[in-house]
Amino acid sequence: MFLDVFLQKPPLDYQEQDFGENTLIIRLPYFEVKDVRSYYYLSDKAQAKFVEEIYKFFKITFRREISKYIVLGLYRKDSIELFIDKYNLSLDCWDMLEKDYQRYIKLSWKKRLFRKNKNSSVKDPVCPEHGTPENVMEPVV
Repeated sequence: MFLDVFLQKPPLDYQEQDFGENTLIIRLPYFEVKDVRSYYYLSDKAQAKFVEEIYKFFKITFRREISKYIVLGLYRKDSIELFIDKYNLSLDCWDMLEKDYQRYIKLSWKKRLFRKNKNSSVKDPVCPEHGTPENVMEPVV
């Protein structure tokens, strides 16, 4: 990811904070450009950006796995449960994962419908059967 870009030398007055059980420890890999013995500090902005990148990676992994399971013929509920089991997640996050996947499907369908009618000034979804926008009122004669 971008970890090697975010790492920097700690400031002179830096003291490591201990958050107890909530401390996230990351074993730094070998970088050809930076020595992790001296470049091990993440600023507040770098931490926020790194967390954002991890969250994006999680969403991509989740959506890819669920889509793979659904293509294999499993129901969405079963697919999410398999994902939770595979990555040893808490069952408390089931609702969040379900809602995220619903939003993902809804947005992908909207993108697919609008992509067909890209150059039109009408931004309503196109009815596949008739080729006309769904929300257009036809004049009554």
